[in-house]
Amino acid sequence: LKFGGGLARGAKEILVQGAKVAVPEVREDIAPADMALGIRPEHIRFDDASKLRGAIYGTEYLGTTQIVAVETADGIIKARVPAEIRLNPG
Repeated sequence: LKFGGGLARGAKEILVQGAKVAVPEVREDIAPADMALGIRPEHIRFDDASKLRGAIYGTEYLGTTQIVAVETADGIIKARVPAEIRLNPG
């Protein structure tokens, strides 16, 4: 997931498409630049109230779970969710 801007020492969250995302505390100032944020798929949750929006473009079934690929304006997010949850592309 890409985002721009810098981070000040002590910051504990970033803003992506208006959604606050918690990050480990920043230990030193980071100058404004394009940056990438990696999030483990099992830590992603779908929430209708979230400001971060995207479209599902694929799923990969892995037995009891599935990986769902979501395309956002800032990049692709992959989430691991239970296999019984039915999600449609789009």
